[in-house]
Amino acid sequence: MKKLLLSVGLMLCSTVVLADNVEGKISAINSKSKTLVVQGKTFYVTKNTNFDDHLGSFQGLKVGQRVDVDYDRKNGKRYASEIEDKSDQQSDDQRQSAPDDDQQKDDQND
Repeated sequence: MKKLLLSVGLMLCSTVVLADNVEGKISAINSKSKTLVVQGKTFYVTKNTNFDDHLGSFQGLKVGQRVDVDYDRKNGKRYASEIEDKSDQQSDDQRQSAPDDDQQKDDQND
């Protein structure tokens, strides 16, 4: 009985899927293996991967494009569950360094 419980417990632990996300620019795309690389991490695209409307599909991805990848980690690989186009949004660094529009107007009025 203990062996059976231990076996079932190990099987449950081995199928644990961890979810996470990453945002950044695509540095590489491999159409043959259906993978993309963002922030040095390789993501596998499957038939279950959802793409936002702007992207449409794997073919909508381009190197240099800013994306947000939601993914599940299973068996040591990252599988993209959703990919969103973030190309039209500034990165946090760009937002912090950009001057505030209201501040610019105040400076011009002084």
